[in-house]
Amino acid sequence: MSEGLKKWRIITDNAEFYKAANVEDKEWISLPNGKITCEQLRQLEIGSWFEFKGKSYCLLKCDLQDYIMEGLQRWSQIIYPKDAGYMLARMDIFPGKYVGEAGTGSGAFTLALSR
Repeated sequence: MSEGLKKWRIITDNAEFYKAANVEDKEWISLPNGKITCEQLRQLEIGSWFEFKGKSYCLLKCDLQDYIMEGLQRWSQIIYPKDAGYMLARMDIFPGKYVGEAGTGSGAFTLALSR
């Protein structure tokens, strides 16, 4: 596990709330019923349940899937059909033309290119 990922924990109530949080680099984490300090979270063992303002939460180890889905900021955005059409026209893309695409986003523009 990378050193950066070791700083992350999952906080959940096993019902509606599920959040990846960096407990080393922040002062506090927002929960549905208030803000808890990271110092309080660092003192807890992974897998332990804790009470915060009348609600129970569990602190779990953050795995790679959780980190990617919950912890990373993603700046990619979908390319909407009106934008894709304009881009295809500006790039003079037509059936039979060879195109390479190196995106890692939603795949929406790849779908437009494939048509």
